[in-house]
Amino acid sequence: MTLRFLLLEDSVLDMELIHALLTEGGIACELVRVQTRSEFETALAQHSYDSILSDYALPSFDGISALEIAQQLSPETPFIFVTATMGEEVAIETLKKGATDYVLKQRLERLVPSVKRALREAEERRARQQAEAELRQQKEELERVNRIKDEFIAILSHELRSPLNAILGWAQLLQTQKLDPANVDRAIETIARNAKLQTQLIEDLLDISRIIRGKIVLESRPINLAAVIAAAIDTVRLSAQAKAIELRFEYQQDETPTPLLVLGDPSRLQQIVWNLLTNAIKFTPDGGRVEVKLETGGRGRHLIQNSKPYAQITVTDTGKGISADFLPYIFDSFRQADGSTTRRFGGLGLGLAIVRHLVELHGGTISASSPGEEKGATFRIELPLLIAETSQNSTPDTPNPETSSPLANLRILVVDDDRDSSEFIAFLLEQSGAIATVAASVQSALQVFSSFHPDVLLSDIGMPEENGYSLIRKIRLLSPEQGGQIPAIALTAYARDQDRDEAIAAGFQLHLAKPVAPHDLIAAIKKVLDS
Repeated sequence: MTLRFLLLEDSVLDMELIHALLTEGGIACELVRVQTRSEFETALAQHSYDSILSDYALPSFDGISALEIAQQLSPETPFIFVTATMGEEVAIETLKKGATDYVLKQRLERLVPSVKRALREAEERRARQQAEAELRQQKEELERVNRIKDEFIAILSHELRSPLNAILGWAQLLQTQKLDPANVDRAIETIARNAKLQTQLIEDLLDISRIIRGKIVLESRPINLAAVIAAAIDTVRLSAQAKAIELRFEYQQDETPTPLLVLGDPSRLQQIVWNLLTNAIKFTPDGGRVEVKLETGGRGRHLIQNSKPYAQITVTDTGKGISADFLPYIFDSFRQADGSTTRRFGGLGLGLAIVRHLVELHGGTISASSPGEEKGATFRIELPLLIAETSQNSTPDTPNPETSSPLANLRILVVDDDRDSSEFIAFLLEQSGAIATVAASVQSALQVFSSFHPDVLLSDIGMPEENGYSLIRKIRLLSPEQGGQIPAIALTAYARDQDRDEAIAAGFQLHLAKPVAPHDLIAAIKKVLDS
C-alpha cells in the first residue's frame, strides 16, 4: 500500500533525497511538497496524510507554526521535523508541543526508523482508540440493557403486586365482614378479574421464554378467521363497554362468499387478535372507537411468498397513538414508550413482541403505523390463505355442546399437598359429574389407588418427601390389571417446557400448568380418556 506524506520543504533536492531514502528503506510513499503557510493549510484541509515531514526554517514559513496548524487540523497525524538547523533545546521544546520526532539532515540514516516507529505508534494509537470506542459503546449498550432490565423488573413487580392487592384485600373483607349482596358480587368479580390479569402476565412471561428458546409449537389446522376474530371480540367486549368505546367488526370478502381459512393454531390466532384488541382498548380514551377489519388481499405482499392470496386483519383505534421515535421499537420485547413510575398504562411490554412472533410462525407479517401521539394507531396483519382445493375440503373444528355432566361417573384421584387447590379441583370435578378422591402425598395416593380404582389420575409435581414424578413411575410399574396404564395428567405450577417434557417422560399423558380454567381441565381429562 502506498502511503501519502505531506512534506513542508523548500528544497527540491532535499525532497528527492528524502523520497529516495524512504523508498530504499521499504516505505512506499507519495510525497506532497508544499512551501508556504497557505499551501500547507490547504493540503491539510483537502486530504488526509499518514505523516507530516517538516523543515524547521523556511524563507516565508517556519516549522513551529506548521506544528501548531497540524495540531489544530490533523492532531492524530505523526509530525516529524527533518531539518539541518535545530538545537537540542529547540528539539525538546517541539516534542513538548506535540512533535513526534526530529531528524537532522546531517544524520538522515535515522529517518527511516523514525518514520516506521511513528507509523507503528500511530497505528497502535488508532487501534487503541477504536478499541476504547468499541468498549465504551459494548459498556453503553450494557448500561442500556441493565437499565431496561431494572425498569422491567420494577414494572413486573408492580404489575404482579397490584392484582394481588385487590385479590387479598377483597378476600379479607369477605372473610372478616358481612358484605351486602352487591358488594359480595363486586368482590368476586374483582378477584376473578385480577386473578385472570395475573395469569395473563405469567403466560406472557412464559411465552417470551419459549420464544427466546424457540420452543413454541403450533397445533395447526384449517381455521375460519372470522370466527377467531369474533371470539376475540367477545372476550374484550365488556372492557370496551366499560369505557363506552365503539367496537366494530367489518368483514369484507372477494366475490366468492367462502370462509377465509388459514392453516393455524386457533388459540394462538385468537391470542394475536386479543392482544391487539386489548391494547387498542387500553390506549383509547372513553368514548373512542376501535375497528377490526377482515378482508382478502391481492396476490401477496411483503413477506408472503409465492404470490399466494392472503387474508388481512386490520385493527385501528382512535387512541394514544405512537410517536415516530418509538414506532421502530414497537414490537421489541420489554420495550414500552413510557416505563416510568408515572405512566398511565400498565402491562409488561411483551404483548406486541409475542404477537409479532406468533404471526411470523403462521407465515405472516405484521406492521404498525400511526400519524403521531394522540392520533390513534393501526396494526395490519397479513396471513396466507389456504389454497382453494384445501379450503373446500377442510372446515375448522367446531366444539360439540357440553352436557351438564361431562365427566359423569368417572372416578378421578386428585393428588396435591396444597389443600385449597385439591379441594377446589375435587369440587369442580364433582360438579361435572365425577367421583373425586383427594390424596395429599405420594404414599397416601398409592394407598388410595389400590382401593379406589380411579379412571383418571390428576397429580401435582412439587410435593414434600416424594414428588409427582415418583408417583407416576411407581404406578407405571404396576400391571394393567392393577391400574398401571391409567390415564394421568400432571397438574402443576411448574410451567416451563422442560417441566412438560419431564412430566411426559416420567409417564404422564398430559401436562397442565396452574392455574387452569375449568373447561380446559375437563377437556384435558376427556382427551386422555379418548387416547
